[in-house]
Amino acid sequence: MMKRPILLLLACLAVLPALAGPKKLDDMTARLRQFHCISMRFSYTALQEMSATMPDTARWQDAVRGRLLVMDGRFKLYLPQMEILSDGHKTYQYLPGVKEINVMPVDTTAQTDITARPDLLLTRPGAFFDAVELTAGTDGRTAFLLTPRNRESSLYQSLILWMDGKTGLPAALCAATSDGQVVAMGFSRIEDDRSADATSFTFRRADYPADAEIIDMTF
Repeated sequence: MMKRPILLLLACLAVLPALAGPKKLDDMTARLRQFHCISMRFSYTALQEMSATMPDTARWQDAVRGRLLVMDGRFKLYLPQMEILSDGHKTYQYLPGVKEINVMPVDTTAQTDITARPDLLLTRPGAFFDAVELTAGTDGRTAFLLTPRNRESSLYQSLILWMDGKTGLPAALCAATSDGQVVAMGFSRIEDDRSADATSFTFRRADYPADAEIIDMTF
């Protein structure tokens, strides 16, 4: 039941730097690339329909909240029912509910696989979407309409991204998928974590419960 929403979540996160068009979006991408390690909080939920009005994340009653760290092809994703760690070679998916650690290879050659690679937030400049600036609101946020260049293979029909005018960083994202779902995300506390290094993304068995079963799918 969780797999589909998680893929949508990762896909939304991966969209952020894969934009082409307005200079404001290019500037945002360039700024994120300068971060040593992106640290961000987020919340996401399902909506009934797309809207050009920025989602009011404070009103979300059923939002799923989490945290993402991204650095040099590595990432950590924290969610209430799942933790994902990728060291750039292997991905470790910890499911506390069933006490499993699923180990999967990272396909570094599959550069188009943005749905399972939030590390592409930094490493993929890309041009997956055409972007059009919609409006600058009175709150200083700018909205952009994103449409996939390859509609046949895209997970999306369209997306709207809001950028905070003060920080120049993402504020919220609303995505309509090709199968009719609508997912909204809100971003907060986007920071450059200078304390992180490669060891921060190293799998350590001792960090997980001793009775968690490791299921290795890398061979």
